[in-house]
Amino acid sequence: MDKGEQEEIFRNISIENNDVIASVIFDYSFLSNRKASNWGKEFWHLAKINGQWKIISVIYSLEFNN
Repeated sequence: MDKGEQEEIFRNISIENNDVIASVIFDYSFLSNRKASNWGKEFWHLAKINGQWKIISVIYSLEFNN
């Protein structure tokens, strides 16, 4: 089944980092056939474990185009 053209866009990216823990906040939009079908904001919390960044938690809002 063809779902058409799909694209995810990230904007207003903000990163806070002290080289041990970090947070990433951004706005996202999911486009289907060049029209926003859903969008919101995501918050990621990360920790550096054995020299590699690991995502510890993710929360997000979700809005739909009616």
